[in-house]
Amino acid sequence: MKEKGGTLLIDIFEQKQNIVFKIQDTGVGMTKEEILRLGKLYYSTKEEGTGLGMLMVYSTVNKVKGKIEIESEKGRGTTFLITIPV
Repeated sequence: MKEKGGTLLIDIFEQKQNIVFKIQDTGVGMTKEEILRLGKLYYSTKEEGTGLGMLMVYSTVNKVKGKIEIESEKGRGTTFLITIPV
């Protein structure tokens, strides 16, 4: 079953010589175990996902010496903070 609705917020700002991308949604959220598996080859929380999208994101952020922080709660949504040095 496909989920409908929800809100996606995107904010980009500079903080201490870094560019920070804050991506927040009001979706289904993730457990701590699901968060730990993000970025692993072929892992996806989507029924039709390949798991390659987040792998590419993690790889790209790592190459530019950035970091990804994730906060999530089942049923309440997820926030990604992607920090990249200027």
